[in-house]
Amino acid sequence: MNQLELEDIIKKVVGEQITTAGQQEIFDRKEAAAFLRIKVSTLDKLAKRGLIHPNIATRKPLYSREEMRRFMKGNTAALD
Repeated sequence: MNQLELEDIIKKVVGEQITTAGQQEIFDRKEAAAFLRIKVSTLDKLAKRGLIHPNIATRKPLYSREEMRRFMKGNTAALD
């Protein structure tokens, strides 16, 4: 199995695909921070505190739209 095949399998496993509506479903740290309107360092702190949960199946943490919405719904005080 070559690297491209492995990356393709990993992307399928973590769901890194574009939906039929054209909305991105998986975000890297920078994209997730922009989505949440916070700094990347704040996102890292929130993940370290266990308030938001990245998917770490790949070398870099990836955040799902669903996870970010769950976080926003229940943890707005954590951003203060």
